[in-house]
Amino acid sequence: MSDPQQIERLLTEYLALAQGGRFLRRRRFWDADEPMPILAPEELTQPLIGWAAIEAYWSATAAGVAEFRSDCSALTLNVLAPDCVMAVFRQDWRAQMRAGSDLGSEPLAASVRVSMAWRRRDPDWRIFASFESHLEAGEYARSLARARAAQIRASSS
Repeated sequence: MSDPQQIERLLTEYLALAQGGRFLRRRRFWDADEPMPILAPEELTQPLIGWAAIEAYWSATAAGVAEFRSDCSALTLNVLAPDCVMAVFRQDWRAQMRAGSDLGSEPLAASVRVSMAWRRRDPDWRIFASFESHLEAGEYARSLARARAAQIRASSS
């Protein structure tokens, strides 16, 4: 299997772990030897640096989310070095929070751009940094409007 196919397969497996709240299992896709991994979720103002911060975030997310679904599209791989690749892709996610959540019971959804750095660790590739950012403001506003319109249509049916 070529490196692009391998990274795409690993990315698909990684994203699928969010379904069913298996966020902590994502750790096996990360480079265990990385002393300072970085995860920058789009909803946080500061990046998470280090395993303790990342695992605390994954645990809190798993505790607060009842259902989660994520899709990846427009994947581009940029080879930075023979053992380092930057994967840039669009991630569309939808979440249903648990009852009593501070975020309410309405479904949440967003489309984000992800830049995820992978390092070759034979025989596989491992993540050492991942940065999420909102799409441009107009696209983000349109996606929120579409999601709200779908909610209104569903509630009036």
